[in-house]
Amino acid sequence: MAKYDCEMFGYFSYSPDLSYSELHELEAGFRDALQDALEQRGADFMQFEPEGDALRVQCVFGECHEENFHEVCDAVVQGMNNHVFGKMLFVNKNLQELLVYRLESKGWYEGAIDLQSIQRS
Repeated sequence: MAKYDCEMFGYFSYSPDLSYSELHELEAGFRDALQDALEQRGADFMQFEPEGDALRVQCVFGECHEENFHEVCDAVVQGMNNHVFGKMLFVNKNLQELLVYRLESKGWYEGAIDLQSIQRS
């Protein structure tokens, strides 16, 4: 059985300016692009949950490599337009670090939380 050291949670929302038919068409194309981007970079056990004007996705990766996550972001952004906004959280299963990404058609932004360095408040 394969070992998966990283889990990814994603949340992508769609512009409220879209009509129902525009949203439906956009979501179908974006979901396919998202699935391809994840599969090509080693994601497995992908689960997609549409919820109205948003899409949740969850999957696992064999290893936690920040460079790989950057490639995922680059690929996902290419499949986005001005009507899609996203967030992705990559969690090392040893809970050492959380990598958080905000994505939009113009690019992506990264934040990291080192759980080893959290201090008592």
